[in-house]
Amino acid sequence: EIDIPASAWEIKAIFPTRPGDDVIAEIKAYIKAFGTPHLWRGHTHAPPPKDGPVVYLDEIHLPSSHCGDLNRHKWSPCPICSPRHPKFYKAGMIAWFPDEQAIRIIGPECFASFNLEGHSAAYAAFRREQDERRTEAFLLSHLGQVGDAIAVIEHNMETIKEIDRVREIIARRIPIVIDFDLWHHIRADQRLRTEHE
Repeated sequence: EIDIPASAWEIKAIFPTRPGDDVIAEIKAYIKAFGTPHLWRGHTHAPPPKDGPVVYLDEIHLPSSHCGDLNRHKWSPCPICSPRHPKFYKAGMIAWFPDEQAIRIIGPECFASFNLEGHSAAYAAFRREQDERRTEAFLLSHLGQVGDAIAVIEHNMETIKEIDRVREIIARRIPIVIDFDLWHHIRADQRLRTEHE
């Protein structure tokens, strides 16, 4: 059993708006240094309401000194499903509960046991945001090459138009002409499937 101080159980309604990257960085630095998410200054260890909304801000992992079955006694408790016992060491979630203005650091899918629909929607939104951030970072890291890319595209515009025309023929006209969906019979590796395979 993990000794949880009384201060951790208090609802810390100090996040009236969605916490920014500075708060997330603070949480991650604390966890990396100490491996005790439940003791971070802004963590609320009291369980959340079952029907309240949740927003997943980021994923956390405990430091390597707390990982694996041999270190189970160092794993983090979860305020939702295991408030006094070790629950997780990887893929925990920084979860913001806007109705309470509180942050909880919880197990990766623990809120699903409270509210499956709320968890699923929040997790899908989190994944979309992560994809958007990665795309934005990629584009910004290649910003210096945009001029060259535009020049290549402009120089090869006629070829690009022909490629697009052929794609249109293949994607829309061939199924009508041959009366079946050709793409259904093509593998992901661009090889035609046959009955003998």
